[in-house]
Amino acid sequence: MTQILQENVHSFKWNVGNIILQTVSPAVGIFFMVSGALILSSERTNSIGYLFKHRLVKVGVPFLIWSAATIAFSYRVDGHITFMIWLKKLLLIYNQFPSPAFWFMYPLIFFYLISPLVKVFVDHASNKVIDYIIWLWLITNLLLPDIAAMLPQQIALYFTNIPNSNLVLMGQTFGYFLLGYRLHKLPIVKNDWSKHFIFSLILLVLIVIINYFNTVYQLNIQIIGYTSLLTLLMTMEVYLTVKNWSHFHELPDKVNHSATTVAGLCFGIYLSHGIVMQAVEQYLHIGSFWLVFLLTSVICIVLTYIISKIPKVGYYVIGVEN
Repeated sequence: MTQILQENVHSFKWNVGNIILQTVSPAVGIFFMVSGALILSSERTNSIGYLFKHRLVKVGVPFLIWSAATIAFSYRVDGHITFMIWLKKLLLIYNQFPSPAFWFMYPLIFFYLISPLVKVFVDHASNKVIDYIIWLWLITNLLLPDIAAMLPQQIALYFTNIPNSNLVLMGQTFGYFLLGYRLHKLPIVKNDWSKHFIFSLILLVLIVIINYFNTVYQLNIQIIGYTSLLTLLMTMEVYLTVKNWSHFHELPDKVNHSATTVAGLCFGIYLSHGIVMQAVEQYLHIGSFWLVFLLTSVICIVLTYIISKIPKVGYYVIGVEN
């Protein structure tokens, strides 16, 4: 999607892509927030055994399987594949993404690994202390980098972090986990969801407009991606909208069942979409982004649904328990 915004600026296609990209931009942050809320609220997080026997297996094994498949498929498409090349690339998985889209797994697995420690912290810390850590993360990982990106180089250097040796080590995703837990603990107020929904729409419009003017006046205001402060605010509002609305609005059983089924397939869709998209582009020779997106989505949904119905296989391949 980001490639569309680099071509034919301000064309109809560009404007549509801009709106769609900004609309889905909170997705990564919401996933990390929900993960933090669920994991840090669970008593099972205190168990190291449960972590290694269940949680890490459920995400780690499918990740390794699809990484191995992705590497093999990518080299086969390029026409240069040998077992040793594939094995070397696979062994480098610790510090090289098998696919750019798989960056998502690294902070997720890291958070799983330290979740027992964080669980102890949130269980015994006051809200004031948790808020302090969140503010510290926000300032050092989001606000200061955004300021540095917008300022002239001679001034920006005063706000630029030293790679690998400052508070950015807290991790730009880690704060989302902690923030998700903190928002999860906020009291729910009836009809409060409408206020958060309106704020979400206002922020969306603001972000779309800012990105438009970014290209006109070279403002370089950071708005794309989970590291943007504006995206963080929008993510929080969307999260609170759904949290508050769902508390007072019970969905029909059929809708609940369908939503649960789709949610269970999301991890498999994420892991498989890289190979499927590459196959669609390579073998069907489709140049339209939207058509590739549509075909990839349909194929991934059908594929993961079929896999999810196979006993044991679904758990180890896409993390779905039968």
